[in-house]
Amino acid sequence: MEISWTQQALSSLEDVFQYGTRFSREMAIDYVDELISFCESLKEFPLRFPTCPELPHPEGIYRHAIFERQYRVIYKIDKNSRRLIVLDIFHTSRSPDRIKRLTDE
Repeated sequence: MEISWTQQALSSLEDVFQYGTRFSREMAIDYVDELISFCESLKEFPLRFPTCPELPHPEGIYRHAIFERQYRVIYKIDKNSRRLIVLDIFHTSRSPDRIKRLTDE
């Protein structure tokens, strides 16, 4: 299975990095690298995390995973193209209402 990222997910990843650089550029680089590695690991066993409750689907293609209790990774499993698509990444303190728009990605 291959992995791809939406423009929204890449933008969110950049936001995570920019926020981290306020404290330490080196730590921000390491943190984002770990976050990317975590997302890459999802393709090995994409069903290990639960379905996303905000995006119900009969086939359970929308999933979410929590990275270090701080960031929620929303992803989609596209069985036809054998791809895992990272739709968005956002801090767990944010409202989950914005998740509903991800089905159009």
